[in-house]
Amino acid sequence: MFLCAKSRTGSNSLIFIPTVYDYLGCWQNHGINFLPEISLLHQKGHETSLLHRCANAALLSGIAVFGITNNSVCVGSVHASLIYMRYGPSTACYNGTGGPSTMDVYGLDGKNISE
Repeated sequence: MFLCAKSRTGSNSLIFIPTVYDYLGCWQNHGINFLPEISLLHQKGHETSLLHRCANAALLSGIAVFGITNNSVCVGSVHASLIYMRYGPSTACYNGTGGPSTMDVYGLDGKNISE
């Protein structure tokens, strides 16, 4: 179980709501990004990890299942839960951000930490 933050804009403020996401495993993608790329909100080099930036972008986009492939690309779609297992499991992921021809996959469970 990991945490990410959902932002909401109010009058002139930004509120972060911690949200839970779960690791769904390392999966093969044979070097094919069959899930579309999710645009990240922050530039590379920001102090927030790639995993947390990807989780936040997926949450704000309404995408419940997302992944990171080749340690650099955030992917996902509203249909990702049906297709991320397409090529079977893998053991070649590292650092929670996929690897060559693999992706680490995560699922947002929609719960806030306070629940």
